[in-house]
Amino acid sequence: MQADAAVRPLVTHLYGEETKVWTDIARSLGAFGPRVLGPITAFLRDRPPPRPGDEAVLRAARAMAEIA
Repeated sequence: MQADAAVRPLVTHLYGEETKVWTDIARSLGAFGPRVLGPITAFLRDRPPPRPGDEAVLRAARAMAEIA
């Protein structure tokens, strides 16, 4: 599926984007619906344990909130 092929690069950019564009990426991921939960959580699992205020966790939460 083309949509699934687009999700992984968007997840990578969600965490790597240095500007506020990451909020638009989060919104785009949310438009894909629940299917992005797996790739987002997989990316978080592969990272070191989060610390308070971890930017990656905040970005993941924003993308997940956009699903609703």
